[in-house]
Amino acid sequence: MQPYFITRGRLDKETLEEIGPYLFSPGFERFIKISIIFFVIMAVLLFILKAPQSSGVYFICAILIYVGNILCRKYCVSKVSTSGKKADSDKLEFDMHFYDVFFTAEGVEGRRPKINYRHIIRIAETETCYTLFTKGYLLFPVLKDSIEEGKEYEWLNFILENNHKILLEIIWEEG
Repeated sequence: MQPYFITRGRLDKETLEEIGPYLFSPGFERFIKISIIFFVIMAVLLFILKAPQSSGVYFICAILIYVGNILCRKYCVSKVSTSGKKADSDKLEFDMHFYDVFFTAEGVEGRRPKINYRHIIRIAETETCYTLFTKGYLLFPVLKDSIEEGKEYEWLNFILENNHKILLEIIWEEG
């Protein structure tokens, strides 16, 4: 059986920092934002109602949630970047082969796991890669320059045809 597409993937600190905004699920991100907004609104309302101590507590809670979110994301990036790597290398590189109903990541400790497309829950696009996130909290960054010239959308369409429930997230660069 021949693969439809063959690409390269890489896990290193730079790639992980680039996909950092997407490490948490969109639902969790929404919850964090709503929580911060709630605590800030409560702080302002309590300040207006002349309860500065309570207002301060709510404002500190909003700050703690914001800072906690940033620190947790940095911790996740550092944890993922150190896991699964060889001792003599600072990055993990692998080849990905895309077949009819599954894809494989070859080069990960000599293993070749098969992952069904229905296990992909979302795809995040950044400047240099597409990242496939699975239900099992695995991530596979696919380097854009490893996809054949002009076949990026064909590759993306191929994956979306195999799983219509995939959520797409794209970083739009301003400029």
